[in-house]
Amino acid sequence: MESCNKFVEGVVIVSEINLKQEAYWFNELTSVMSEGIYLTDKNGLVLFVNRAFTEITGIKKNEVVGKNIQDYLDEQYAKGTYKRLDIDVKSHLEQNKASVGDKPESLWAMVMKKKTEVSYASFLVNEGLKKVVLFLGHPILDEQGTIQNVIVLLQDMTQNSTLKDELTRIEDKTNQYLSEIIYHREAQIDQKGFMGNSEAIKAIKKVIANISNTDVSVLIQGETGVGKEIVAHEIYRLSQRKDKPYIKINCSAIPENLLETELFGYEPGAFSGASKKIKIGYFEMANQGTLLLDEIGDMSFSMQAKLLRVLQDQVIIRVGGVRRIALDVRIIASTSKDLIQGIKEGLFREDLYYRLNIMPIIVPPLRERKMDIAVLTQYMLEQFGKKYNRSPVLSQEAMAVLETYFWPGNVRELKNILERMVIVNGDGIVESQQVLALLGGEQKSIEMPMNTATDLNVATAQFQKKMIESALQTYKSTYKAAEALGVTQSTISRKAKALGITDW
Repeated sequence: MESCNKFVEGVVIVSEINLKQEAYWFNELTSVMSEGIYLTDKNGLVLFVNRAFTEITGIKKNEVVGKNIQDYLDEQYAKGTYKRLDIDVKSHLEQNKASVGDKPESLWAMVMKKKTEVSYASFLVNEGLKKVVLFLGHPILDEQGTIQNVIVLLQDMTQNSTLKDELTRIEDKTNQYLSEIIYHREAQIDQKGFMGNSEAIKAIKKVIANISNTDVSVLIQGETGVGKEIVAHEIYRLSQRKDKPYIKINCSAIPENLLETELFGYEPGAFSGASKKIKIGYFEMANQGTLLLDEIGDMSFSMQAKLLRVLQDQVIIRVGGVRRIALDVRIIASTSKDLIQGIKEGLFREDLYYRLNIMPIIVPPLRERKMDIAVLTQYMLEQFGKKYNRSPVLSQEAMAVLETYFWPGNVRELKNILERMVIVNGDGIVESQQVLALLGGEQKSIEMPMNTATDLNVATAQFQKKMIESALQTYKSTYKAAEALGVTQSTISRKAKALGITDW
């Protein structure tokens, strides 16, 4: 039941979201599932059922939602609708009979009593139809470990020859559902799309519009934090595959010895410590949809060869298996590394580079598109204002500080600073001194008069001087300092000379 457990844990994520505002994608997902779902509160009150629940049980939504599940089952048992299965599933399928057990106890009651996951098979009779149904009940806990809800998964076993085959099929599907649920949760803050008014961003938007409805492979390059993942999501959102799976994997976050099994899956017992069940990989999860290979530049050379073969053939073989599995997956790759330099150093395959780089997109750093800072700032302040129930307003001088800062961490750093700003400053006007303190930290905050534009320019120069001095003293090299601050070596040398920085 491990795979089912993963699925219901994914549903727990959904249960924490405001369903009235954010559940469109969840309802769409559960409406096409062949597995039935119902959700109760801690008192057994049914809160939700999906379409498959009605098809499997014959129970309509309005008959059970809002009622106590145990009371409802008691009524149905009295009518002869619900019977416990006292024989194994295979025998029932072969003999088309089952003995009637004791009065049924709901999964909700079992889970509340045992305070853990519970599963069993039942024999259902409804309007002349006989079915064998597999039930799995899973508790949903709050932060204190108290059961708040119970989620139940139903699977119609009537047409399957063995329980094992069906559970294997469920595992394959629920792993895909879980990955999609996690993705949708993480993507909520970026629903507005790729933002910016600079010429560079307009050009990228035009490229996205031109390629989204094709299946061409895309390579997105840019410094860490520039928004490569948002670009990838925008391509997916506008594509013909937007209603299909969107799976993303960070190639730098998974150890090399595990990456192959994560990408391609494995057969039971494929290696020491492997599960006795089939594990499907990210490529299979993304079948018919889109797969984002984030930080592709960190993939090992040997793994690159295996990936290239899959991209060329659109076929995978699970680790430890022999069966060729044909796939239809659109590939988007992203990296913050210089892949051309990697090719020269023998760290990245040239043939894989050209396979991925059919359509390149280079996202410039935030310091090269300063006019985007205002629109990004306004949007992020609105989002964080809603999140923390606050309404800060930036003064013109404060905005000027944001626009003159060189943002080595790019959009990700801007987002981090603005969130801290909302938390620390709350409502009211945020002045430039407060922004400088957040950018430089308490030790680097700058005391300055707030009377004129000239004072702001002086304060900004002082702030830059402190940042450059600190970097030079830390790295003892203009090249390394420039790399840490996200600017060129010539910029560091020129600014250090202009600001009178000599001791480092």
